[in-house]
Amino acid sequence: MLGDPGKASFIVRSVDAAKSLSRFGFVAPAGVVFDTPPTAASGEIYSNPSPGSPHGYHAILAFERQSTAYEVKLLDESGGLVHRWPVFAGDVAAASLVTPHGFVILPDGSLIANSGMGGTGGFLVKFDRCGNELWRRDEPFHHLMSFDDDGFLWTWRGADSAYSPVQEIVRIDPETGETASSISLNKEIFGDPVDQLAFLGMPMAGPENGGDSEADIFHPNDVEVLSAEMAPYFPMFEMGDILISLRNLNMIAVIDRRTHKIKWSAQGPWRRQHDPDFMTTGEISLFNNNFVAHGERIVDRELSSVLAVNPGTGRVRTVLGPKKLRFYSKEMGAHRWISDNLLEVVAPFEGRVLIYDLKRKKKVFAFNNRLDDTASAHVAMADWLPEGFFNRPPSAFFQCPAGAVASL
Repeated sequence: MLGDPGKASFIVRSVDAAKSLSRFGFVAPAGVVFDTPPTAASGEIYSNPSPGSPHGYHAILAFERQSTAYEVKLLDESGGLVHRWPVFAGDVAAASLVTPHGFVILPDGSLIANSGMGGTGGFLVKFDRCGNELWRRDEPFHHLMSFDDDGFLWTWRGADSAYSPVQEIVRIDPETGETASSISLNKEIFGDPVDQLAFLGMPMAGPENGGDSEADIFHPNDVEVLSAEMAPYFPMFEMGDILISLRNLNMIAVIDRRTHKIKWSAQGPWRRQHDPDFMTTGEISLFNNNFVAHGERIVDRELSSVLAVNPGTGRVRTVLGPKKLRFYSKEMGAHRWISDNLLEVVAPFEGRVLIYDLKRKKKVFAFNNRLDDTASAHVAMADWLPEGFFNRPPSAFFQCPAGAVASL
């Protein structure tokens, strides 16, 4: 069970790689192992679903100590292992240790993932259900990905890296990996040259940005397309309009699908946000990292939250915060609506995935990527797949040749 969230104080601190060999039995790559927050449950899995909760699967992209690489695990509702995709093995493993981020799973059990979070390089790759590579693009695709109503994949691509000042939104055919269309953030959405952005009040380089800080003006980290199902809740927008998140501007914006111009935008009161989503309430929710940097002085507020903003009125409210559930991640982070009452939160630098029942005001699921009593490993991203998502039962669907999937 959780401790007292009102009194706990947690500062993310990386465990020294040299000390990890004797402590954990492997040399931990930088940025992978952290102090476990005092509010985390003691076990790896906590599951106490509310009556009437939807059935489905937890998909979690996390660092795995046995393989010393990132894997995607598929868990059942109680946290039992159903399948794993050894997607970051071999030559991919080196890149994956530079913080993989986005992944999506398809109904046939195939998986698309990226690893473009390093200072240079990156890739977008598709694997089958047994972890065999189907196609790959060695380009700096990065951060979160999502599908539109036509089944095309949307994501971000930097010119040189995830931190490049030149960025584009790319629409990709998931079957072939080929680009169907793209939108230039610089030329079409904001306008060129980049130097003129300073006159719009946009921050330029700063040591708080990390990585390629001299270039990381925008740090785009999500793109979502307004679906036909959600469009009626947003009369000020149209189906197909594009929701984006620009972390280093503290900005979310909705882009016109046809003209590529900004229809609506807002900056703050969130800080270095991630993963905005359209809601059935007519609001846009987001993961508020709540990380504050002032020049060279870093100020960690140590409290992240999920906020919702109404694009029609500008009203902002807290959906989930420390009074109900304490979590913190100064970077990355995500949330997902499983139902109107069930909200999933990913706190990567706590190594945790949490699901909270807003109606019953209780935690109903937790995955803690624990290494021991005081240390946890990084969780890059998670997803919830409803019952019936796969086109065959996973018990038969994920039967792979011997040795194709480790420990299955």
